[in-house]
Amino acid sequence: MTYKEKWQRCVCHKDKECLRFIGRYFIKGKKVLIICGAGFDPRAAVIPLELSKSLGRDNLEGIFIREERDGDNSELKALADGNQVRLSEAIQKYSVMKIDVFAGDTAVIGGREAAKEADRIDLDKYSDVVIDLSALSIGVAFPIIKLIVQKAGAIENTNVHLFAASNPAIDKVIEANFSDVVIPVHGYDYGFELSENDGKATLWMPQLAFGQKYVLRKIYEKYDIHDVCPIVPFPANDPRVGDKLLVEYTEELLNVWSVDHRNLVYAADDDPLDMYRVIVKTNNARKAVFSELGGSMTFISPVGSKILSIGALMASIAENLPLYYMEPIGYSMQSVTGPTPDNYLAHVWLEGDVYRAPIL
Repeated sequence: MTYKEKWQRCVCHKDKECLRFIGRYFIKGKKVLIICGAGFDPRAAVIPLELSKSLGRDNLEGIFIREERDGDNSELKALADGNQVRLSEAIQKYSVMKIDVFAGDTAVIGGREAAKEADRIDLDKYSDVVIDLSALSIGVAFPIIKLIVQKAGAIENTNVHLFAASNPAIDKVIEANFSDVVIPVHGYDYGFELSENDGKATLWMPQLAFGQKYVLRKIYEKYDIHDVCPIVPFPANDPRVGDKLLVEYTEELLNVWSVDHRNLVYAADDDPLDMYRVIVKTNNARKAVFSELGGSMTFISPVGSKILSIGALMASIAENLPLYYMEPIGYSMQSVTGPTPDNYLAHVWLEGDVYRAPIL
């Protein structure tokens, strides 16, 4: 069964449903591994603490990923140390996986190194593997997710769950400093730049997000792109966020990308499956149109919320769609001013028992 067939009936939980699912599903008797970030992000411990509360410390093992960047300052490293302590207090048996995101010559190696480390995990030991995207970059997390999903599908005795805690108030105070290099996420290039694809009509589906104009401009400048279908979050918790994004990207939409208003696509900002289906539907419609005109290629740039990036990940795996981005060389973070809204949780069951049962 292909991933596309499996995910037609994908199991997904949102917000409070996630907490209920954790409490009912992750019970004593299961052997669970959680792979999560131990970085500076305040959301690092949200999902691990909920799992520890439900399972008990003895039934939960952890791999805490520390993404090492020379551009990170001492304050952020101190915050990461504090999050690692919180995680270690909740999870008795754990290991720390340190990933150098950049090599000495500034080449991006984080995704490749993360995949190598993840390939050493013995999945047969666990009934469930949880990957928590909340405090991981897509360049490190996505290669791990793809590898774990493929391994679990081959051995057919392990469930794979993907969680994320989203909070726009926190996203606003975290600023990334990017390298100037546009690259595919490791394992997600799908031969996009091979000569055999020359001449195919290229569609780019960038996820519009605040503060990402520089990244999207660099990606657009690098490739011969025929059409752009920007992905706008709508409906959204903030009903005006879509309008605000369209205003921020007015110059790009009208004068650089030349986007017809009919080419805007919309995905609910709280639903990874909506994002997944929008991308798949758009890609399939385009393939049908260009099938006798030399073919087409679609690639995605998930640069916004972690919840919507889950949908981009799933579409990429299901349809072999390339993912292109720019890797941050470092981060800075300001203090959150005013009351911080609650984290919004999302869970997607990527592989496992629910897809092995026959459809009645």
